[in-house]
Amino acid sequence: VPNPAWELVQILASMKDHNGAVTIDGFYEDVKELDEQDREVLSNIPVDEDQIKADLSIPGFADGPGDTHLEKNLYYPTLNISGFSSGYTGDGFQNAVPNTARAQVDIRLVMNQTPDDIYENFVEHVNDVQSGLIDISISRHASRKPDRAPLDTPLLASVTSALTDVWGNEPI
Repeated sequence: VPNPAWELVQILASMKDHNGAVTIDGFYEDVKELDEQDREVLSNIPVDEDQIKADLSIPGFADGPGDTHLEKNLYYPTLNISGFSSGYTGDGFQNAVPNTARAQVDIRLVMNQTPDDIYENFVEHVNDVQSGLIDISISRHASRKPDRAPLDTPLLASVTSALTDVWGNEPI
């Protein structure tokens, strides 16, 4: 009997390569390359990656596109498995094939990506890699377009001034 848990694990595993890059066709298509202004801003943000790892009790960060922790988090989209369930998970054991498997997946988009395009690519990927032996259902819960103020926005001076007045320090 086909095992829905294994089917789901294989579908999810097909969505990332060994370097952490998402393999869904078109996933990075509209992602804007970092320009010199972006790199300059990033270089001025003090980040202690070792302290972040210590605070989170992790030995390292997940792989994926981007050269630094900030690049990965601010300039590249992510695909996350935020939940997974299937079969018996209680004490002891049970030798049975589960009849369902479920995963909750979230995708964080970056500028120039559109939720509809990414969702369509996601569904197409699942349909391309699934075995056909299990009934699959995909539900879209919510989405919104990514937003980011341009670094050269005329509002930057006003926002910087207001934050400096409130906090007593100039923001980064």
